[in-house]
Amino acid sequence: MKSLRAMAESTKTNAERLGVKIKPYLDFIPMSNFVIPVLHSQINLGNDVLYSLLDYAADNIESISSEEQVTRNSYLTIDNSIAQFVTKRNDWDISNEGRQFNFFENSRRNVLTSISDDPTEQQLQRENRIHELEK
Repeated sequence: MKSLRAMAESTKTNAERLGVKIKPYLDFIPMSNFVIPVLHSQINLGNDVLYSLLDYAADNIESISSEEQVTRNSYLTIDNSIAQFVTKRNDWDISNEGRQFNFFENSRRNVLTSISDDPTEQQLQRENRIHELEK
């Protein structure tokens, strides 16, 4: 344990620290009393082998049509476009227009749930501004 603590406190780089990132939390427990979750490690190794075998079979053994191959490859393109749209949406949400739109939407929601049936001039202006922002 002392060597682990010394390794964590040293100024060596990651490779020279031999994987030690931080000081041990429970330095009063000897290393001989730690239990490694062997079952979980074996399951992870088994999953890695299984996925590698499935990838190999899909690439080299399985006979699929070119249409299905295009469909499988298009998943990556779709995922990328979704990620780009999510980024654009998040950027827009934090922009001034996005914040203004959210404010007006929340105001509209509050007005629609209010008891009054008569819209005020301010409420009508909000509705017009929302429609402008939606375009």
